[in-house]
Amino acid sequence: MDDTKRMTAEENDKKNEAAKQIALAAGVLKECEYHKGFFFKGDKELRKALAMANDQYLQGKYNQIFKDKKEMTDTVIEIVGKYSSETCTSCGHSYEE
Repeated sequence: MDDTKRMTAEENDKKNEAAKQIALAAGVLKECEYHKGFFFKGDKELRKALAMANDQYLQGKYNQIFKDKKEMTDTVIEIVGKYSSETCTSCGHSYEE
């Protein structure tokens, strides 16, 4: 992999990880307590994560990772959609248990 592709992949990884952390902190996503690295839908609304992301961006927390607030909120929406299962795909655990 050449340097440009590697940099782009690393930047995307940072963006995706930041978006995942925002969604986890907002309660929109939950991590399975039995299977680390497996995520599923939490009990909070997406708009809570987007509001949290915007507030943190305005405070300068994610300005070095995302070029603007739109890119950040688009990435949060994408990540939440990726992990939209109601339960852990490994064991079936859910936030309600």
